[in-house]
Amino acid sequence: MKKYWKRWRKKFLRSRAVTTLAVWVLVANIWLVRKTTKWQYVGEDGVCSLIDANQPFLGCFWHGRLMLMPQAWINIKHPRRPRFFMLNSRHFDGQLIGRVTRVFGIDQHVGSTNHKGLSAFRGLLRLLKDGHCVGMTPDGPRGPAFKVVTTGGATLAMTAKVPIVPIAVGTSRRHQMDTWDKFLLSWPFGRGVVVWGEPIWPQDGETAEELSERMRLGLDAASDLADSMTGRASPRAG
Repeated sequence: MKKYWKRWRKKFLRSRAVTTLAVWVLVANIWLVRKTTKWQYVGEDGVCSLIDANQPFLGCFWHGRLMLMPQAWINIKHPRRPRFFMLNSRHFDGQLIGRVTRVFGIDQHVGSTNHKGLSAFRGLLRLLKDGHCVGMTPDGPRGPAFKVVTTGGATLAMTAKVPIVPIAVGTSRRHQMDTWDKFLLSWPFGRGVVVWGEPIWPQDGETAEELSERMRLGLDAASDLADSMTGRASPRAG
């Protein structure tokens, strides 16, 4: 009976009606947070300089801050802002998030950059070569949190010859969920900070592992700054 109940509950939660409701609840949450939060922006000039130079880049952010990414991208004040494609997994959670972010103008690219995701890697490489920007979570979709679990992102940046830009968004009013990624769910009427880290360019002779480590350090620095400016502790601390 218990096994049947678990199977029925999973099927119910993933039904079209429940999924659609979840998408619009999350969309409403993001919209309210965007409109009622007092925002600050750090490092946006660096991103605009890349856009001025027609330089695509690979934006990276920790998985737990996924739902805050629309605030970072759609508020870049640049008349030639390129399209932004977020890499999402084929799993249910990844597709749910993809449906939410599309509402805010962020496109979805489905796949993985690990050794089994060669087709996805090629697709992302083609997007970068075409002048678009790409975003990914190096610790997703299954963790461990705050760790670069594969060198796919670094290899992509090295192959495409594009910089990696760490991105972090923090809010003062938020709830840290008890999930593997310490997922942050924000509430309206608070203070928010969007941090664009310094572009990390691949260096001659550098390995993918070395570039991945620089990516991690850049992400931690951007995230810590966003948290400190909003008076919150880093999710890595607890």
